[in-house]
Amino acid sequence: MTNKEYLQKVNTIEFAVHGPEKEVALENVEKERMKSLEENLDIEWVKSMALEEFDEELEKEYGDLF
Repeated sequence: MTNKEYLQKVNTIEFAVHGPEKEVALENVEKERMKSLEENLDIEWVKSMALEEFDEELEKEYGDLF
């Protein structure tokens, strides 16, 4: 799930769902987002950022995020 998709789902819930169901729906979307992040996490990128190493290949792929 991309960030855009996540925000669209949250926005839809905010305006379409009311009452206690709203909180449940938002929690479910949050869980879905976290699962998606875990499944698509690039651990090499995380390690590189944690060690503050420079990797040209990673920079080319993710440079637009900085």
